Order: sequence, then structure tokens, then C-alpha cells
Amino acid sequence: MFIVLFIPSGQTFRYQVLKGIRIDKERITYNASHRARDRVADYFVYTGTLFYDKRKLELSSKSDYSWFGPEMKRLAAELQIPIKKSY
Repeated sequence: MFIVLFIPSGQTFRYQVLKGIRIDKERITYNASHRARDRVADYFVYTGTLFYDKRKLELSSKSDYSWFGPEMKRLAAELQIPIKKSY
């Protein structure tokens, strides 16, 4: 039996089995130079990926975990699938 899942972006896809959501954490560091000042920009980017059947779909990437974390947990609870962090 196929079920259609509607993602808020307007994208629709078909699946048989939803496997779970994985959260990845990537550290971004670079030198930001402006006139006489040099600064190092250092932050994390969190990416949520939905795994289904033998495919995956990137749901969202954000640098603010205070919004990102609860949103991924809400989506996982709504879809009744596990969520795991890769870090």
C-alpha cells in the first residue's frame, strides 16, 4: 500500500516505509576579514534528513538548534518514527 506524505514546501513523494529522521551536526569555521579587523566565524549547522524505503530527503538545515531541535522532534512524533543524532 502506498501512502502520500505532504511536506510543507509543497513537495510530494510516495513511500512504503518511513525509517526515521537523522540529525547531523557540521561545524563551520572561516576567517571573516573586514578592513583592519580579522575575526573567526565559528558556528554549527544542523541538518535533518528523512530516511524512507531506500531513499533519503533533506528536510531542513539551520544554525539555530533552539528552533531546529523541537521542530524535528515534532515531525518525528507526528510521523511516529524514531529520531537519532549522528553526533
